[in-house]
Amino acid sequence: MTDIKNKILAFIDEGGAKGLSRNLTDARDDELGLLCSISVPEERLHEMRPKFQRGFDEFLKATPPNSQPHISKAFASNNQHWKNVAHAVRSEFFGLIGSLEIPIVFEARRARVQRSTFEKKLEMRENAQATARSEYKVKPKKDRTRIETELMVGLALKLDALCHDTDYRVIDMFFDETDLLNEYKASIKRVQNIGKPSTKTVTGYNPKTKSTLKRQFTFQMSAPDLEFPMDAQNLGEISILGKLEPLILAVDMVANSLYRHLVKLEPNEQLNAPSSIEGWQLAHRVYGAMPNGPQEFI
Repeated sequence: MTDIKNKILAFIDEGGAKGLSRNLTDARDDELGLLCSISVPEERLHEMRPKFQRGFDEFLKATPPNSQPHISKAFASNNQHWKNVAHAVRSEFFGLIGSLEIPIVFEARRARVQRSTFEKKLEMRENAQATARSEYKVKPKKDRTRIETELMVGLALKLDALCHDTDYRVIDMFFDETDLLNEYKASIKRVQNIGKPSTKTVTGYNPKTKSTLKRQFTFQMSAPDLEFPMDAQNLGEISILGKLEPLILAVDMVANSLYRHLVKLEPNEQLNAPSSIEGWQLAHRVYGAMPNGPQEFI
């Protein structure tokens, strides 16, 4: 029998493009958004966390007053000592991620893809209204999709797979800070209910008769040939942890490095694929983009 273990803790950082899909313009097409995580088993946190503590304390000590302890802030600063410490601590942390075999999971998305997806959905909606035989008109709700929430969907599915592949029961997720906690929770709920029935109420208005009409529609996705459940099975809580955590600084450094690697790719090159991380120094620790990604915590 497979030994089912308890919990993984995923520390997550955001980077790059942000914003509502409806506000994107073609001038931003070459931008990309990123969500990146590093994960440790809960039972090994007491062993792994102290290994990052020394570098974290050194970085925090070098951080000037009124500055945030972020690697990007350090690199953009005119404080040469802070920059030097940032480089040294990042090198140390990357070495620890390799030696401790910590999985890196990421999801990246180009603004062009987000914009074109939104515009296609809008076009389909307009065509449906134009060809409708009914005199009742449906006013669509304002679209609230964002690059960040679509990234969360992709990341959550990969984290769920990581949890399953390493025989853990649940994976909890932690951010240093975010204004989108409720939106991210909704994304988690979305992937937990992919295969469940979804009922929506649609209200139409007839301008001639000045009457309204309500109808309910139920949708359900089905993929009987899949060898695994459609719904995410292993996603736990998502919460804010703050900046005073060594593993939050570690994932900040990983996300910053990965983002700077990905933005150098040609605009037509794939993201989230093995080819996208070729040449990146932590590519061997990525799970979910490589065919033979790490499968076990050692």
